[in-house]
Amino acid sequence: MEKEKQTKEWKEWKEQKDKIEKIEEAKSLIMEAKEIVDEVVEGTPIELNYKAYGSYGFDRLLGTGNPYDDSLNTIEQAIENDYKGYV
Repeated sequence: MEKEKQTKEWKEWKEQKDKIEKIEEAKSLIMEAKEIVDEVVEGTPIELNYKAYGSYGFDRLLGTGNPYDDSLNTIEQAIENDYKGYV
């Protein structure tokens, strides 16, 4: 019985760890995409508009925009808090 409980807990821990790793991967991809878009718009007529409004979506996802916005960091923290005993 105890072994089954440990196995179940390990599986839950592994699932949450995998989710956090996926969120980390997503953040890396979004940072890379933002860098590409930043380079593309640099020096174009839309650059100021992009910096004022367009890059906000990237910043929000990465947690570098308004601190009250949800971000991928918020999702990651929620996963960690829900499974604090496992992660």
